[in-house]
Amino acid sequence: AEFTELVAAAISNSASREELIRLAEEQATLRRVATLVAQGVPPSELFNAVAREVGTLFKMPLAGMLRYEAGDMASSLAAWDAGGEHPAVADQSPLAGDSLATRISRTGKPAREDAWEERTGPTAALVRDELGVRSTVGSPVVVEGRVWGALFVHSRTEPLPADTEASLMNFTELVGTALSNMQARAEVQELADEQAALRRVATLVARQSPPHEVFASVAAEVGRLLSVDDTALL
Repeated sequence: AEFTELVAAAISNSASREELIRLAEEQATLRRVATLVAQGVPPSELFNAVAREVGTLFKMPLAGMLRYEAGDMASSLAAWDAGGEHPAVADQSPLAGDSLATRISRTGKPAREDAWEERTGPTAALVRDELGVRSTVGSPVVVEGRVWGALFVHSRTEPLPADTEASLMNFTELVGTALSNMQARAEVQELADEQAALRRVATLVARQSPPHEVFASVAAEVGRLLSVDDTALL
């Protein structure tokens, strides 16, 4: 009895230390991602960093991120491989059947797949046969109330722990906030650019510039605002 009490105490202390270490690592990862968000890095850099950080934190060999598109399609945004270069994945793939990505898109909730060998279709074939994945957990990225995309971690050996869904939600919530902030910043910048263009044209009009000069300015300003190659005013 004395020995089993001692063993129980040791196990409790060990579990507590492991939990504290895991929590510290998770918070450090969240801070690094939040720093990138605050710095306003390009979306592609943020997505690659999120996949890398999540894969490293969960000590998994593979992680990835996708975005849901119109027409029941999904686009790959980031793919991370602990061993180096991630095998090529399709830029776009259809959402079909009872796939993991489809379930997340329709329910807006985390989901897992621990039996890829029982799944059919091109996505299952890629994950199972080419990537050698046994277990996957995915969590939705929600932006302004809608399911924008999903974040995944993959295991090649054991099924992912039961608490993986809850832990992964921390990151997808942060990514959703980051995307909302990015969109807000882009909209503010777009409005500022538009107002500046209008002021420049209004200044020409106020100076009673020749019509051809005003028209040329309008065409040029529209081209800059819309980032197009050619504009014309008839």
